[in-house]
Formats: sequence, C-alpha cells, structure tokens
Amino acid sequence: MITREEILDTIVFEWKDVDVSLNKFFAGKHWTVRNKYKDFFHSLFGKLLNRKYKRVDKYAVLLEYNSRLDPVNTIILIKIGEDFLRHINILTDDTKKYCKSVSIVPIDTMDKKHYKLSFQIISYAKKDKTDSAD
Repeated sequence: MITREEILDTIVFEWKDVDVSLNKFFAGKHWTVRNKYKDFFHSLFGKLLNRKYKRVDKYAVLLEYNSRLDPVNTIILIKIGEDFLRHINILTDDTKKYCKSVSIVPIDTMDKKHYKLSFQIISYAKKDKTDSAD
C-alpha cells in the first residue's frame, strides 16, 4: 500500500458522461473500433492534462468513479490512461517494475458517470530525457 508521504505529485484526469467498459471494448469489436475508443480517450486526456510533468519512474494508479459499470469493467480506462502517458513520454513503462499499485474505488456520492483517474507519482526517472508532455 502506498502511503500519502510517498506521493511526490499526482497527475489527475477527471471527466463526466463518457466511458467504455472492458466488455464493450472487446465484445467482438474489430481492432479499428478499439482504436477509435483509444484515440477518443487519448484526445480527452490530452485536453485534461493541465501542465507539464517530468518523466515518471514509479507510480500508483487510483480510479474513483460512479457509474453503472462494475469495478473490474473500468480497468480499460486505466490501461488507456497508462498508454496515453507512455505515448507522451511521461511514464517510463507500465510493467509491474514501475506500476506499484492499481486501485478501483466506486464512490456513490460522486455524480453519475463521473470518473477521476489519478496517477500518483512515487519517483521520477533518474535520466530525464524529456520534461514535457509535448
């Protein structure tokens, strides 16, 4: 378990009204349909990224949400978020060497179809080849 003291910074994506479930993502869908979902969320996360971040080495992921989706069905949103941060060179990698925790927490007091995806930074990469989200 990651303690609050271990977290150096947090990258937060928060949005409402759009989602995709793991079942919907893979339910007999052609790869081009899955790519459209990925491209949509990459564009959304790009708009929600509010500042530049140094390259991250170790991190934890927390998805808080309120929707009709079962908790495990939301995991695809975490994967797409990780892939986006890797694509723009913020995350070093998304293997277990770097990702130290994944938590999905349904919160009934949040608005319906409300999602908050947080990447909690535990350490930065030693050799920072890029300091931006460009």
